[in-house]
Amino acid sequence: RAHKYNFGVALYDDSVVYRVENEALSQRLHAFGEETRSYKTFVSPEPRRLFHGTSVHAARAIVREGFRLPKRAGMFGRGIYFADSALKSLQYCDQYGLILVCDVDLGKTRTLTSAKNSFDPEQDLSRHP
Repeated sequence: RAHKYNFGVALYDDSVVYRVENEALSQRLHAFGEETRSYKTFVSPEPRRLFHGTSVHAARAIVREGFRLPKRAGMFGRGIYFADSALKSLQYCDQYGLILVCDVDLGKTRTLTSAKNSFDPEQDLSRHP
């Protein structure tokens, strides 16, 4: 399948992939997932494997504390952004950045075709059928 992002990526022989897991965060996530899976209209039945591009500094914080909502809104409002394309996530990495491969439990979703930094999930998703 042709991909919509057409730019080169160099992978070097010294590229390394790590599996990192914070046991305390995993337990909290599992408990939350079990609780919310009963709301079939709210949470997808299976997590989706998605990518998150970030700096090394931010990746360390994510492993220690989990994802945190940013103080400022991005292109689609205040939220944590994931992509189904590693190449898209690569755009958010600095020279030494990392791409995190995450299993993401999606709640209510909405497809937007243009930027809307005023998007408020609590309001805008509750009105969405």
